Formats: sequence, C-alpha cells, structure tokens
Amino acid sequence: MRLNRNKNRNINRGSELDRVRMSIEAHQKITIISSAISRFKHPIQKLQNILNQACYLRIWKSRQVHTRV
Repeated sequence: MRLNRNKNRNINRGSELDRVRMSIEAHQKITIISSAISRFKHPIQKLQNILNQACYLRIWKSRQVHTRV
C-alpha cells in the first residue's frame, strides 16, 4: 500500500513539473508574441489610418455623387 502511494506521489510531482514547464513555455511564447506586436504596432496603426482614410474618402465621394444627381 505504501509503495503505491509513493508511486502516485511521484506521478503527481512529474505532472506538476510538466505543468510548470508548460506554463513557462506559454509565458515565453506570449512575451515573444507581445514584443513582436509592439514592434509592428506603429506600422499597423499607420496602415489602419490609411485604410480608414481611404474608406472615409470613398464614402464621402459616393455621397458627393448622390447629392449631385
């Protein structure tokens, strides 16, 4: 009985270590992704602004056409 209990404890310890290892790996991936996002944030915002302006101009031009007719 005691041997089985010790085996179970060791299995639990292993799974706990795996859990910790996985959380560390996940944390590393998150930091890599967040640093990449912050690096590309400015160009993406620029692109987003350009796209918004283009959409706004298209809507504005379409309204101008409708008001003329």
